[in-house]
Amino acid sequence: MIYLKVAFLSVVFLLIAGKAYLRSNGDFREGTIRHEMSFRPEWEIEPLHPDQQVLLDTILNQHFTYLNKGAQCYVFSSEDDRWVLKIFKFKHLRPAPWIARLPSWGPVKEYKEKKNQRLERVFDAHKLAYDRLRDDSGFLYIHLNPSSAYEQKVSLTDKRGKQITLDLNGLVFVVQEKSIPFKQVLDKLLSNGDIPGAKESIQKVIALYRRQHEAGIYDWGRGIMHNNGFIGDRAIHFDVEKFVDDESVALPAIAESHLDRIRVKLKDWIKENYPQYLSDLKSEIRTS
Repeated sequence: MIYLKVAFLSVVFLLIAGKAYLRSNGDFREGTIRHEMSFRPEWEIEPLHPDQQVLLDTILNQHFTYLNKGAQCYVFSSEDDRWVLKIFKFKHLRPAPWIARLPSWGPVKEYKEKKNQRLERVFDAHKLAYDRLRDDSGFLYIHLNPSSAYEQKVSLTDKRGKQITLDLNGLVFVVQEKSIPFKQVLDKLLSNGDIPGAKESIQKVIALYRRQHEAGIYDWGRGIMHNNGFIGDRAIHFDVEKFVDDESVALPAIAESHLDRIRVKLKDWIKENYPQYLSDLKSEIRTS
């Protein structure tokens, strides 16, 4: 009996240690970044201009350091601090391995279909942004069809400080300009009492959404403070995973209604963090 207890406690210890390790490493591992997928022609992009290809190769020859992770990607910052490499993680975009092996019927089939639909929505959103709003999303390159044709290795430092060399063959990733989140920019401006600067940054983010609407793109996410950022004085929408193709948002009335929701989000954030400046920013957020 004592041997059974020791064995049981050993298994529990290993499970706890394993989970602790994954948390410390952001759960970054081969099993979460590689996924067998069918080739989808609609996710292919045109070959880069030679100058852009040279730039991409130069960027990927740099060393990258773990920055953070989102719901869909691990994010690494380039050595020159100008670019990010986003490597897709499939933990939330595919069925759990043990469920994937089950027969596809009933609730299991429905679960698998929902996961596949989520993956398609995320990939479609990135392709949409790349095709129609490349500059406003900061994209240089997207690689949505895992393929052995992309022969490139990249040097990384993971969350725990371990240096690894990662083969990009078969991975889904994007290379994007690095920006400072809008929340951080606005917080710094208002903490310094820079009202003109705050007004200008808000106007530029609103203008960014206007351009999205004019391009027939609707962002059904609500993270205006966290999904947008600045590269110098240029605003970009760096988190595009909830972009959808919707021509109706180009109509003035519909576009304005969406912009009003964005202004409400801004107003709520300012009211919570810098209520003393609500009246100063009235024209930008239309407070009553």
